[in-house]
This record gives sequence, structure tokens and C-alpha cells, in this order.
Amino acid sequence: MGLLAAGFSALLAPGHASQDFRAVVASGGWHSCALKRGNGAAACWGADDYGQSSPPKGRFLALGAGKAHSCGVRPGGRVECWGSNEHHQSESPEKEIFAQVACGAAHSCALSQDGEVHCWGSDEHERSSGAPVGRFVAISASGGHSCALKADGTGACWGFNEYNQTDVPDVLFRQLAPGYLHTCGLNLQNETVCWGQKRGDNKPPPGRFKQISSRGPFTCALETSGRAVCWPQAEQRRDGEALQTDQVL
Repeated sequence: MGLLAAGFSALLAPGHASQDFRAVVASGGWHSCALKRGNGAAACWGADDYGQSSPPKGRFLALGAGKAHSCGVRPGGRVECWGSNEHHQSESPEKEIFAQVACGAAHSCALSQDGEVHCWGSDEHERSSGAPVGRFVAISASGGHSCALKADGTGACWGFNEYNQTDVPDVLFRQLAPGYLHTCGLNLQNETVCWGQKRGDNKPPPGRFKQISSRGPFTCALETSGRAVCWPQAEQRRDGEALQTDQVL
């Protein structure tokens, strides 16, 4: 999730200050994880009923957090997961070397070092077997669908598509951020573009942004000035207006 998630989640980390963490934070259903500065150890907080907030010891390079499980990339490229394994979402491939990992509600996906997508766990709505073929530079997941981004800015999403949340528009992107029933991204002009579930007059805010993140029905984006703006894609806020914070992240 990066800087944006770090700005919010680190503030809520019990027993830690925001400066204790690197800018690598993953937020799941009811828990969050971050990499500690210095030793690269994973620290998690929030719900721990499945052990999703009890990471193994040792150093990680990247993190992912799902509904009730978490995953991390070890320095050697091996992915290690912890928490719920009801759908085998915590059983990562043993012989693959990965650079990134992302977690959905009951599945996990990772990018190999050569940019190929590998997914495991639940395959409902082909959230695992529907992974695209090709080479990608970034991967993200949330709920029942996932997205990956190529170096040229073209995106691909797969999985649950009841609200067309995997139908990527014909736009080049810098970043993709799948939510529960929607997906948002930053185009090459650093503007927000969203598709999928949309109720009422909820609209992404205008302006230029440098990072975007979605989880559940909400999306947050970080303005170039450092101010975060969040908005719902569903009916949680009746007036449909964006929420803002004056804290620079």
C-alpha cells in the first residue's frame, strides 16, 4: 500500500510511532501490517482471531494483507503467509521466487521476479485461475478480484465482476487499486479514475494525486501536496462528498 496506507495505519499502530515504520504498509479486513525500520521485521495489529496479526519472525521486503490472512516476501524471494487458510490462501508456491505479493479476501497473488502473475487460494469467480498471462510490474488485490499493471501503463483485472469492477477502461495507468466491488486507478495525468459499483452521486475528487489505495467500499488518494482525500463508492456517506484530512502524509 505504501505511503498512503502508512499515513493512516501507522497512526493506529499500538505501541509504535509513525516513524517506527518504513513506507510499506498493508491494510486488510480488520488488521494492518507494516515493515519496521532497520530490521525489516513485520509488525501487525488489529484483529488476530486467525493469527493474521501474528507474523513470523525475521525480515521481509514486501507485505500483503487480506480479510483474515497476511503474506510477506522474504529477502530470498520466498512468500510466507500467516492467518486464515480456509481456502488455502496461505499456502504459497514453494519453488517460485517473488518480488511482490497481494492478498484478497480468500486468495493471494504475487509477481515473480520476471513479472509473471501467480495466484492461489479460492478460485471462486476465477480469482486465481483467471490471472493474466504476460509480464507485469505491479499487482494488487482486494475482496474477490485482483489487478496487475504492465510497464506501458496498461492494466488487467480478473475475478469477481458483478459490478464490472474488472472491466479496465481504455486508459493508461500509473497505479491500480481494487476495492471490494470497485476499482480505482491513477492515470498518466495523475487523475483518479474509478469503475465498478457506484451508488448515488459519489464521485472521485478532482485534482492531481501521487498515490491511491482502495479497501472495502472506500478509496483514498494522496495529493501531490501530501494531503489525503478519501471517499466512499457505496452508500456509506449520503451526500457523496469526499473526506479530507489536513495532516500532511
